[in-house]
Amino acid sequence: MRLAWWCRGLGFGLWALGLWVGSAAVVEAHPGPSEPPYFSDQVCIVRLDKTQGTQWQLVYGVPVDDVDFTAGDIVLADAKSHEFFAVPRQVLSRQGRLWVADDEGGGTNWLRLPQWLSADDVRRAAAAVTPEDGTGFTADQVEQDEILDLDSPLVDLLRPLQPAEGRVPITQRQALRGVNWVLQDVPGGVYQIVAYVFSPPENAWAARSGLVKIVSATENPPAVTLDRVAAQVLTGQGRRISGCVDAEQGSTLEIAVRPQGASESAWEPWISPFEVGLGAYELCLPNPGLDAVVEVRAEVRTPDGLVARAYTSDVLTLFEAESDCAENENSVLCCPGSPDEAHQDEASQPLVDAGAARSPRDDAVLAGGGGCVAAGPGKPVKAQGWLTLGLVLLGWLARPTDRRPKSPGQR
Repeated sequence: MRLAWWCRGLGFGLWALGLWVGSAAVVEAHPGPSEPPYFSDQVCIVRLDKTQGTQWQLVYGVPVDDVDFTAGDIVLADAKSHEFFAVPRQVLSRQGRLWVADDEGGGTNWLRLPQWLSADDVRRAAAAVTPEDGTGFTADQVEQDEILDLDSPLVDLLRPLQPAEGRVPITQRQALRGVNWVLQDVPGGVYQIVAYVFSPPENAWAARSGLVKIVSATENPPAVTLDRVAAQVLTGQGRRISGCVDAEQGSTLEIAVRPQGASESAWEPWISPFEVGLGAYELCLPNPGLDAVVEVRAEVRTPDGLVARAYTSDVLTLFEAESDCAENENSVLCCPGSPDEAHQDEASQPLVDAGAARSPRDDAVLAGGGGCVAAGPGKPVKAQGWLTLGLVLLGWLARPTDRRPKSPGQR
C-alpha cells in the first residue's frame, strides 16, 4: 500500500510538472502566423453609394492580443501586424492558401496570393534573424513567386484600405477602431476584402467572405455570390444552390459546371439563364444521370453586357446511380423532377427572395468558410508525449493491489 501511495504522490507531482512544461512548450512552440482577424459581419453584398457617403468602416476582431515575440518569431518593428486590402476579384481558399480569380475571357485560372508583400520585407527579416529566434531563416528560402512586388500579376490588384496607416498591431483595442476605407478615389466595382498577417517568417492571409459593391452616379456593376455546393447527388436528385445578386433590372443569372481541376475546359451551362435583380436566389441544380465531380459557377449578365461571376472552393459529386427523391427542408438536396427535364426551364426555375441583398447569410462562403488562413503546422512538443506515457505507467503501478471481495461492513 505504501508503494501505491508513493506512486500516486509521484504521479500527481509529474502530472503538475507536465502541465507546466506542456503549457510552456505550447507558448514557446511557434504555431505559424500570428493571429488573423475575423469578420463577424458576414453579409452577402454590401452596397456603397459614393453619392451618399465618402467612406466605409470595415469591422473586424481578434481573439487575443498578439504582440509578444516568442521562439519562432523574427523581431521587426512592424512584425505581428495586420494590413487590409480590397481586391476587385473573387478570393477563395483552396489547399490552405488564398487564391484570386483570373477569369478573363470566361475561363478561370487562380492566382495564389504570395506570402510576402515585398522583397524589402524578405531582406529585413533575413537581416534581423538571431540565434534566439530559432528560425534559421534566410532570404534564399523564399521563392520569387512568393513575393508580391516581383512581377506578380496581382501587384496592381491589391488596393490598400489605409495607405497612410499601413500595418497595425494585432490588438483588440486596434480592432475596435475598425478600418476606415475612404472611397473618394476608389473606382466603382465589386471588391473582396483581405487582410495580410505580417509575421515573419510565417506570413499569411485572411479574407472577408462577403462582397463590397461600390456604385456611383455613372457606375453600377453587377455582383453575385454563390454559397457552398458540396454534396453527393444521385440521379433523380438535385442540390440546392443559393446566393445573392445585386444587378440592374433585366439582368440574367446562369449556373454552369465543369469537371474538377479542368481549368482548360469550357463551362457547360446547367441552369438556363433566368432574370434576376436585387436579392437572394435559391434553385435546384439537378443530376441528369452523370458520374462526375464538378465545379460550379454562377454568372450574372446585365442588359449592357457587363458580367460578374462567382465560384465556390468546394465541389459537387454526382453519381449515375438512380434514387427516389423526397423533399426535406433541412437537407441540401432537392427534387428537380425527372432527369429528362433537368435542363428545361420549368424544372430549373429559381425561388427568388425579394429581400435586400444586404441581408445577412450565415452560409455565404465565398472565401471558404468566412476567412481561412494558411497557417503552418505547429512545432512538435515531444516532452508532452513522454510525460503522458509516464503518467499512464504510474497510474497502472498505483492501481489497488488488494482485490479480494470485502464484506459490507469492511472499509
